Amino acid sequence: MKLTKQTTLTSALLICLALTMTACGSSQSSSTDLASRTTITTTGDGATQNLALCNAGSNSTVGLKSKAFQQGTSVYMDRVVVKLTSLPSGFGSNESYLSFFKWLANTSGSSYIAPSPLLYYLVDNQTSKVVQLNKSTLSWNDVSAHAASLGINDPVTFFNRVSVIIYLGDSSSSGYSAADYDVLRVAAYNSSTNSTTGFLDTLLPIFAANPSDYAYESNGATRASVLTNLHPLKSKTSEGWTSAQYVTMANSFCF
Repeated sequence: MKLTKQTTLTSALLICLALTMTACGSSQSSSTDLASRTTITTTGDGATQNLALCNAGSNSTVGLKSKAFQQGTSVYMDRVVVKLTSLPSGFGSNESYLSFFKWLANTSGSSYIAPSPLLYYLVDNQTSKVVQLNKSTLSWNDVSAHAASLGINDPVTFFNRVSVIIYLGDSSSSGYSAADYDVLRVAAYNSSTNSTTGFLDTLLPIFAANPSDYAYESNGATRASVLTNLHPLKSKTSEGWTSAQYVTMANSFCF
């Protein structure tokens, strides 16, 4: 299912409102103020720099795991790999569908959400073949025929087999690069009304594995609470773990 222009704009506005932040627009002081992701060139740097290369999150709407996109030992910040672990109610009966968005925030709590749904493609993890290319909405109707060809009739089983590769590049005039964005939002929609029914926000890899390290920008400024509250290991901060141990825990999200 494709969103109409009007529906896309309406959905973007709803998502902006749902952020409940102080701003939702393109104004910013500089992109470096907003970046909480750490750019590395090889996966080996993750452990030495105490970085989380993977993440996970779930709520009553949807669940996912995510990881940095890599080819060989090289890491690319313009894409993220997602594994859907749970799906919205009605997804398997084509009563709901998903779209992906990205947003960022600075130290003052001001935010910017890219208004257009992100493009993605699906890759079969067993055959490495591309299943679906350059779509901005994801419905069971889109992939059920391919799933049936594999002998799969259950969406959860199908998405356990395929990965969603999401493009983070920004071709708009926002002034931000892919690495500037902090958060991936997965939004669920009612197929009949195209209205949002829920969403999940998770930090985009790569970020500091230790929540105490993540709490501060590279220049020492306090990071926006709307971001630090999304850290997947935030609840562990009182347990006395080392940064290396946080890396190990973050690695448990990988797939």
